[in-house]
Amino acid sequence: MKIQIIFFILFVAFAACHRSVSYEGSLFQTQLAEIRNLEDPYPDSALRRYNAVLQSVAATGDDSLHAEVLYRMALTLKWSGNPDSATVYFNRIIRQAAENDANHHVGDAYLELGQYYNNKGFFTIARSFFKNIYEQENMNPELQASALAGYANSLDAEGDYSQAIEYYQKSIGFFSRLNNKKRMAQQLMNLASALAEAGQLAESDRYYQRAVNEFQTLGDSSFLGSCFANMAINFKNSGNDSALYYYDKAISYHSQMKDSMSLIIAIYNKALYLKNTKPDETLGMLNLVMDYSLRNGLIQGQIMSYNAFSDYYNIIGKKQEALNSARFAVELANKNGLNQLELQALKTYSKCLEVQGDYNGQSKALMRMMELSEQLNRSRNTKAAVELRQLFEVAELEREKQNIQHEALRQKTINRQIMLTAFFLLAISTVLIVSIIFLFRLYRSRDKAYHALMNIYQRQKNTVAVSYSVTDKPENNLQQENDTIMPDVKLIKQKVEHLINHEKIFTDGALSADTFAAKAGLTRKQLSNYLQQMGKSSFTQFINELRVNYARELLEETGTEPVKMDFLANKAGYNSRQVFYKAFISITGMPPGLYRDRISQEK
Repeated sequence: MKIQIIFFILFVAFAACHRSVSYEGSLFQTQLAEIRNLEDPYPDSALRRYNAVLQSVAATGDDSLHAEVLYRMALTLKWSGNPDSATVYFNRIIRQAAENDANHHVGDAYLELGQYYNNKGFFTIARSFFKNIYEQENMNPELQASALAGYANSLDAEGDYSQAIEYYQKSIGFFSRLNNKKRMAQQLMNLASALAEAGQLAESDRYYQRAVNEFQTLGDSSFLGSCFANMAINFKNSGNDSALYYYDKAISYHSQMKDSMSLIIAIYNKALYLKNTKPDETLGMLNLVMDYSLRNGLIQGQIMSYNAFSDYYNIIGKKQEALNSARFAVELANKNGLNQLELQALKTYSKCLEVQGDYNGQSKALMRMMELSEQLNRSRNTKAAVELRQLFEVAELEREKQNIQHEALRQKTINRQIMLTAFFLLAISTVLIVSIIFLFRLYRSRDKAYHALMNIYQRQKNTVAVSYSVTDKPENNLQQENDTIMPDVKLIKQKVEHLINHEKIFTDGALSADTFAAKAGLTRKQLSNYLQQMGKSSFTQFINELRVNYARELLEETGTEPVKMDFLANKAGYNSRQVFYKAFISITGMPPGLYRDRISQEK
């Protein structure tokens, strides 16, 4: 009887423990399912929630669930513009698989690392894991279908588009049989992308449209923005004006889904599409991308904006502004430790230096690019690495040629200075010798010289002076002379400073040169002459400098307090926000939002 009671107690305890563990496991699964379905526009909050689930999962010892959470965290970091940190989590998945003999998401991790490092070896390893899963018998059909899709993705990433297209079609059929419409629509998107890479743009558009129809049938808008963005790229590459329509649709859906990174990429691509035909509209969109990135703390968006500003300034011929923008992108990526983005920014910076003819700077930039490539473990035998080394060698040759030219020019300048000095000394010596000879002869013939001078004096005395009256001048010349006669400069300066400092006349949006001259008591010609004396090339430059400096004072006074840019533009005297941005960037080299952030950091 006692033995039966003991067994009964042990059975109840075992059942309770099993139920507790099962309950906890199902709870973690529920938490993870909630986060998978969460449309969180803020990556920081999503990562915090993933970390909370990760701590709970660690207590259960569920390796598959642990790998799932790590994979989701890595994707969140990648999509939020931080690929360097994402690789840390992909590597953790691989290490965990090696320690626990698990293969959940290992193929996906190798695939992502292969794309990051541009290493074909990782793609081969990823395919072996995917193949092992989808060829196993009695395997979960969903896992088999996902592995087949991963196998197609690895072929796509490696550039084998014909094979990738074949396996994408197989995975679409597999998901269709499983009635998993969402995964099928995602694979339709991937197939359309591979077809576009293979140059089959018409077929690609057909599959993108199928994917759009499937997502709309499911009522799932999360991927519609990406579909429309890729369709816009297809139309742009085929020279079809419909690209603009699909860019606008992509921007609309990304905005609805609060997908910040995808939204600014869509606006950025639309700006690049319009940069040759509508440069003013392009500048406005790039300013929008920069402001949005600053407000949401999207470093990748800021770097993209600076690179795009550099391209824009190169198109309109402002080489120095293009160089400054590219340098800002490099500094921002370096400051935040974003090696891959720094590598991309250095590429633009190197081109700007080449345009400027600064081969020394270009050589340093290319050397830094090779260092970053080695840090990222990029293969030295890839096409990109070979091209980079070739560019470096060309830059080194140009740098040496430039140094030789500079040295030859320096030597030529020195020789010219020596010749000029010798000529000057010879001239002085000749003048001294001639003067001495002249004085000696003059001394010997001083009596003759005296009589000659007296004769000249008498002739000068008898000369009749001719007077010229001002009233004899033509009437039209008097007006020109009045315009050229400047009043007292000190008096003008006092009047102008009073209009600027006390009346703040420059804040009037309707101010013209005639109005300003009238208030200063000058003609327009006299005002123009005064501004030229002050070193100002035009009245517009003079007023823009006053307005931008006033806007900077307002930003420094407000500090970290939020200020609407439309209010700031109107306060400074601008009727258009776009004109204000253009003037502000032209004078300070940066948009007002970034200038405000730098002031906050210095304080």
